[in-house]
Amino acid sequence: MYSESRHESTHFHTACVGIFLGANDASLDALCRHIDYAVDLVGADHVGLATDFPFDVEDFNRELAANPHLFPDGYTRWGAINFMPPEVLLRVDDALRERGYPAEAVTAILGGNFRRVAEQVWQPVHDGASSATAANSRSTSDRSL
Repeated sequence: MYSESRHESTHFHTACVGIFLGANDASLDALCRHIDYAVDLVGADHVGLATDFPFDVEDFNRELAANPHLFPDGYTRWGAINFMPPEVLLRVDDALRERGYPAEAVTAILGGNFRRVAEQVWQPVHDGASSATAANSRSTSDRSL
């Protein structure tokens, strides 16, 4: 696990970027090892998988090479960054099951935990307005009282 300035407050994160999984290793096995580490540390109910994939990897790496001073050291220590292609994520389910994860844990890690937390903290909007519109309406009406 490598420290990275965006995530120092959480101490770790699961990502599909080689520089965060080890020596620029963007393999499915490296990702699964990272998930194992997080699950061992906090339990499967507190681990989630998120992507951090640039639209154009070659363009990103050209920018990195041309302007290394604009990026944290962790981005430049390995040279060109290896990214796991998004389609590899389709194999994470099977890879975790092969590692012995029960179906419930795999579902939680692959989006279930995010959904559970979102349902607990996001307020539903019932009238079809956006959350921002509804919040604005409430604050405006509250001021008129």
